Amino acid sequence: MSDAGKKHLIGLLCAGITLALGTAANATVIAQAEFTDGNGTSSADQWTGVAGGGWSTAWAVPVNQDNPAPMMSATIVNGAPLNGGGNYLSVANQPGAALTGPKQSHVTRGVDFASVENSAAVTGVSFTVRFDEFAGGADWLAFYDVTGSTYLNAPQTSWKVTMDNGFWGAFYASASNARTASNVALILGDTYTVDITLDYADGTYATTFTNLDWETGDAGTASATLSDLTLTSSTGFGEKFAIGARVAASATAFEALNYSLDAIEISTAAVPEPGTGLLALAGILTMAARRRRPAR
Repeated sequence: MSDAGKKHLIGLLCAGITLALGTAANATVIAQAEFTDGNGTSSADQWTGVAGGGWSTAWAVPVNQDNPAPMMSATIVNGAPLNGGGNYLSVANQPGAALTGPKQSHVTRGVDFASVENSAAVTGVSFTVRFDEFAGGADWLAFYDVTGSTYLNAPQTSWKVTMDNGFWGAFYASASNARTASNVALILGDTYTVDITLDYADGTYATTFTNLDWETGDAGTASATLSDLTLTSSTGFGEKFAIGARVAASATAFEALNYSLDAIEISTAAVPEPGTGLLALAGILTMAARRRRPAR
């Protein structure tokens, strides 16, 4: 066989092996919340909803500190859409009285992993959020995964991203549970998408923050990616998707941390059907064998 023929044969074999093993396709969404059905407790895509649609529980508010009234309230809004129209969740966090210390609220929803091998198969989390009122300073909003019932100060199971000190950032595992900040800044009224890529096999994650409304002259940049962040735990996604808000109101003036949320997705990498790839490999090997057969 000529050198050109050998190279062609090697190329065919490599292509066949790639097809047989399968390549990463589009992600498969295992849990989604778009709040299509509004407020209620009759369907999975409501606030607070019921279990279903990839969720093992309804939405819950396990922490809603008061002084004296509950700090958090939430409702579905249809109008001034975040991104693309339809319903979204509007959340208000405002203490009911002047504070001498911070107060927190946390919103959680259990994830149903029945459709995947285990929780470590989760490879992505994404959502859309808008900050409607945010005093900044010591206030923060955190998105994270959690296992168990400890929520104060948002102790993540494996990953956590936050709006804190005026910029989006992410936490990574270390002795001090350190945070690294991006240069995507807090701009009230702007809508952001957050896309998190999880790699439990490698023990790392990455997150991309994008301000959909950013214009030249605005603070920070339109988009930024933080990569190679160490997961707190590489055993898998926590039991629940969670959102934590911390309001540090003074004794003389109230502060509010209000935000709107939509298009939450938890996903896994699509697994290609092995049969298709193996059939393709068999065909390629047959072609290769015919090319090698000497003429008679």
